[in-house]
Amino acid sequence: ADVELAPARGTFFRAADGQPEGGQGGPAAPALEFVSHAQSLARPQRFCLRQRTADMRNLILVLGDQLDLAGAALRAGDPALDQVLMIETLAEARHVWSHGQRVVLFLAAMRHFRRELEQAGWQVHYRDLGSQVADLGTGLRNAIEELQPERVRLTEAGEWRVAELVTRTCATAGIPVDVLPDTHFFCSTSEFAGLARGRRQLLMEHFYRTMRRKHGVLLDDGQPAGGRWNYDAEN
Repeated sequence: ADVELAPARGTFFRAADGQPEGGQGGPAAPALEFVSHAQSLARPQRFCLRQRTADMRNLILVLGDQLDLAGAALRAGDPALDQVLMIETLAEARHVWSHGQRVVLFLAAMRHFRRELEQAGWQVHYRDLGSQVADLGTGLRNAIEELQPERVRLTEAGEWRVAELVTRTCATAGIPVDVLPDTHFFCSTSEFAGLARGRRQLLMEHFYRTMRRKHGVLLDDGQPAGGRWNYDAEN
């Protein structure tokens, strides 16, 4: 079978004698990998042989704020047919001002989730900061060219900018993109669009009451518990 050189995971091999080094406990913890990234660049990279990626159905893009094994895209996927892509970029970390400790925590969470995915049987293509990917779009485009999936699939992004970037990148690459609703919210974007259609103004109060009725929150026989929808006048 065709093989390619790839950074070793789990068991490392010394180039000199081919003996295992590190074992399952060998790699540093994800958070420590990020903290010591500058030092890791100075160390010789170790490689192992692995079989080239087989044809895949879906390349599932997991964004940094979608770290949930029960997320829509992963739940609809099949580890035997689909593979996962996760991308770290400085462009995303710097898009809005953020404390450095938050960035470290965010990336550490992504790296821990990568291991959860691998333990659950998923093949994960992880692009860390050391890959020096310019931005999310570039990382996705490069992965599409390298892996040649039938389509890209993701749970709906929580930011219009990111959603449009993914859609535009896939269109440029000539590959279909399948966006699944994010089930972490009580109301989907398509449902909200329907609620907003035809209204001259949008008020939180109207949306709030609709969601309470739909999900049965603080209701007694269809009426607000306590007899009132809110106590804004007293606040």
